[in-house]
Amino acid sequence: MRLIAALMLAATLFAGRASAQPAPWQPERLTEGWTFTPSGVFGVLWDSNVTVRNQGDPFIKEWVGLVAPRGEMDFNGRHTRFNAGYAGAFEAYRRFNELNRYEQRGRVSLHQTLSERLTLDARGSYAVTPTTDRLEIGTLPFLDIGSTVAEVGGTLQYRLARHTRMSGDYRVTRIAFDREQQPLLSFLNGGVSQTPSLTVTQDLSRRVSVGGDWQYTHAVLDDDVTLGPNTFNVQNLLGQVSYRLSQTTSISGAAGGSNLSVSNTGLRMWGPAFRAGLEHQRERLKVTARYNRAFVPSFSFGGLTGNQDFSAGAVLPLTRGGRWTISGSTTYSRTEPVKELGLGFRLDSTWYSGTVGYQVAPWLRTEGFVSSMHQTSTARGDIDRTRIGIQFITSKPLRIE
Repeated sequence: MRLIAALMLAATLFAGRASAQPAPWQPERLTEGWTFTPSGVFGVLWDSNVTVRNQGDPFIKEWVGLVAPRGEMDFNGRHTRFNAGYAGAFEAYRRFNELNRYEQRGRVSLHQTLSERLTLDARGSYAVTPTTDRLEIGTLPFLDIGSTVAEVGGTLQYRLARHTRMSGDYRVTRIAFDREQQPLLSFLNGGVSQTPSLTVTQDLSRRVSVGGDWQYTHAVLDDDVTLGPNTFNVQNLLGQVSYRLSQTTSISGAAGGSNLSVSNTGLRMWGPAFRAGLEHQRERLKVTARYNRAFVPSFSFGGLTGNQDFSAGAVLPLTRGGRWTISGSTTYSRTEPVKELGLGFRLDSTWYSGTVGYQVAPWLRTEGFVSSMHQTSTARGDIDRTRIGIQFITSKPLRIE
């Protein structure tokens, strides 16, 4: 039987996931007017587990050549910020040409100040990857199968009073897997989720803010021969508080409940929901840490699951001018089945990544990177994958008059 699944996005939007290569996007540009930034990446990496096999199966270890075309368009005006970008990555394997892959990512965002009190943020993104461990979702089994995720959404922020803010968000997410590539795959299924949310925040002082956060997700799987429920509704309601320790450091926490209902079976159940975070930013130094625990829908071979996620990351300049930088991140995700459904598998996933970069010239940057992923599941056992490499990034911003 294919197990039931739906999409976990709330955590992944803010959880600095470790990824297979450094981030493909350029830093935010603040130059007024239009700017086009073409760039290219050339590099080489070593992959310890090209086809994402579990321990006990033969691994394919291989050197990989990397060529990645990229481009971004930015606009900064008095009331408007716009960005659109594309990043591809062609990987050529030294001995196994049949494994050559092309990964694609795209994004678009718009920030519009409509009035002194009202702002609008709209966004869209997509990712097409050759293996599921390259997706930034966190509750998927690591498999050598093509995967696609696309999302569109928007946020309205309104200042009700001097110290009171309200924001509403809505997003639609679609995930799909290449079943022609592995037609017998029995524990992955695509689908669509819709997620509205509402947040109200009240500043009690210069340091303390309190508020409430409500989120609802309706997720539906693709039609197939699944025997069982395929529609889920999840609501999270949390009270939250944040405290600014200093001008550069703040902490936050939230607690509440998560409600699950399965339309096809009439199942309803409640569970706890927690969230905590820390952020420190001073000039070029940035440190973040976040924890999340709630019933959230996730596309996984474990069915609808109770998830825990922890992530931490840091970016540190090694020299005053910022030519040398070092960054690192780690993420841990635990996926457990909902016992009342009688379906699911245990899934523990961990990612680590690190990057050392040097700005050789205004148009050239070199980066050494390492990323490691480990996953343990009751379905596939243990899976490990490490990628180590070096890449050279060329970019030249062009002003458009």
